[in-house]
Amino acid sequence: MSEGKEFEILASGAYPARLYQIIHMGVIDSGQYGPKDTVRLAFEFPTEKTTFKEENGEQPFVLSQEYTLSTHEKSNLRKVIHALIGAELTDQEAESFDVEDLIGKECLVTVVHNEGKNGKTYANIGNTTVLPKGMECPAPINEAFVLNYREKWDDIKFATLPDFIKSKMQATEQFKFKGEEVQPDDIPF
Repeated sequence: MSEGKEFEILASGAYPARLYQIIHMGVIDSGQYGPKDTVRLAFEFPTEKTTFKEENGEQPFVLSQEYTLSTHEKSNLRKVIHALIGAELTDQEAESFDVEDLIGKECLVTVVHNEGKNGKTYANIGNTTVLPKGMECPAPINEAFVLNYREKWDDIKFATLPDFIKSKMQATEQFKFKGEEVQPDDIPF
């Protein structure tokens, strides 16, 4: 992406969306709250398309957000899980829930606009809720994938990620062990 180029952003509002990417970012220092094991969820909006690059034609808007990899009852990730599965998990179910099972699931995403420190306006995920009865999410457009450090590492998929995401991941301890068969105690996450 070239410096200063302005891209169209998704208008604020509520849209049907599909979770098409789950990326285990690793343990990232989150500032005042210390290091947190983090997952990045990316949603495509198949009803909302634009041409970002002429050579690719029309593509759906995509928004992603990082979450602490926690299914605690008050965690933001657990709220997203509830929206995607259409039900509330018990604490016992949440303990054993595999976030990667969410790939391809649909929900309603509320998009909000926020101003960045640079003065630009950005579209962000404000809320996720269950897709309302009778509302459908069109067929997927982007290839869905999961990228984690253990059994689902893929260098080709990693290379397709934006540089800022790759940099964050490369700064983690988990990145050093990507794709290797190691004992859980060998990696600090």
